[in-house]
Amino acid sequence: MSLFPHDDLLAKEIESWKAFGDGLRAEDRKLFNKMIRQCYQYLKAINSKGPSYTTSSMMLSLILIQHQMIQFLLNKK
Repeated sequence: MSLFPHDDLLAKEIESWKAFGDGLRAEDRKLFNKMIRQCYQYLKAINSKGPSYTTSSMMLSLILIQHQMIQFLLNKK
């Protein structure tokens, strides 16, 4: 039993993508792992959807992170 049972959803999802990350070149793997870890900032939203939607929730979190970066860069001009 985990001390933080809700963390397990995202942790398990990240673990399921480990083989994909391992197949990447070293520089891409480093970026991939950093990108995946950033999903933890949306842990509450990911957990709210439940285990059936963990992959979708993680992907939407990644899209949101990318959109925030795009907005930041556009506003920087």
